[in-house]
Amino acid sequence: KVWSAPINDLNHWTCHGDIFHTRDDRDHKSDTDWTDRELYAPDVVEKDGKYYLYAFIVNALGCVAVSDRPEGPFTLVSKYKYNIPQDKGEDCFGEGCFNDPGVLVDDDGKVYIYC
Repeated sequence: KVWSAPINDLNHWTCHGDIFHTRDDRDHKSDTDWTDRELYAPDVVEKDGKYYLYAFIVNALGCVAVSDRPEGPFTLVSKYKYNIPQDKGEDCFGEGCFNDPGVLVDDDGKVYIYC
């Protein structure tokens, strides 16, 4: 789910609903065709007027999705892979995992994912 609030009034939040699904539910089909595992710690960045959702999915590494609006809904673009130390990859879950993406679009347009 996505929530938003005016920067000058963080006491009044609006729920925009579900923005991306890793499994079917009664109202939506899954947005992924390779996993139905849980999505954790998403980050959204804007680049060239589009909004990109980066997220870690348990046992599936990461995914990138795109939307015209920061509140979604988002459409899958691709999975992403990265090199991380042994014992912290696709099977990582719980405390000690550092796969949660923090994303930066640099001034030159290059995108960095920090874990």
